[in-house]
Amino acid sequence: MTSHREEEVVTQEEETFPIAVPIENPPERTLTILSFRAFIQLRTQFGFAESDVLFPGPSDTADNPPRGFIAINRQMCLSGAIPPFNDFLRILLLRLSISPSQLHPNGYAILMGLCVLFRRTLDRLPSFEEIRYLCSFTKSKDHPSLIIVRSARNRKLLSDLTESVHGFLNQFFFARCPPGFYAIWRVGSKIFLFLFLHSWAFRNLSC
Repeated sequence: MTSHREEEVVTQEEETFPIAVPIENPPERTLTILSFRAFIQLRTQFGFAESDVLFPGPSDTADNPPRGFIAINRQMCLSGAIPPFNDFLRILLLRLSISPSQLHPNGYAILMGLCVLFRRTLDRLPSFEEIRYLCSFTKSKDHPSLIIVRSARNRKLLSDLTESVHGFLNQFFFARCPPGFYAIWRVGSKIFLFLFLHSWAFRNLSC
């Protein structure tokens, strides 16, 4: 027999995540060209434990990683977006309803830069509302499964950041999925119609 509390949670889940469905055959799907030697170098450079990363197999793709793992790339790590990430990125990616590897690497450079700026000036991370004010979120025809982040016009707090990044789609590897993140690529939310998530969603979301 289902309790009233269980019925309430099911109802909330259905209302909160109706658009977080997997993408079937995304056009960006590709195999990795990362060499095992480069994988070992990245693992060492960014301080991953050997048990927390996987080298992709011959048929593995970033959009559908092995269970318990997410796809990441070198460009993400260089921007400071290294698993297990921080609460700010978890909230943002959940509201976008996407996996970490669906955010274009230029976005991580902007977002992590803003995190550093807010930490140094205000001693806190930026709120979701502040990021919405300072940044725009779009998709492109070339990469419809990815989200591109840009500084909003006349609200640019950071300069000299690379906005064109190439070669990240086919140079991925897998890292253990932190709690509260999607692993499989998702359709994503409508960019300007974000849903505010309840605290229980963060605790119960699984990869």
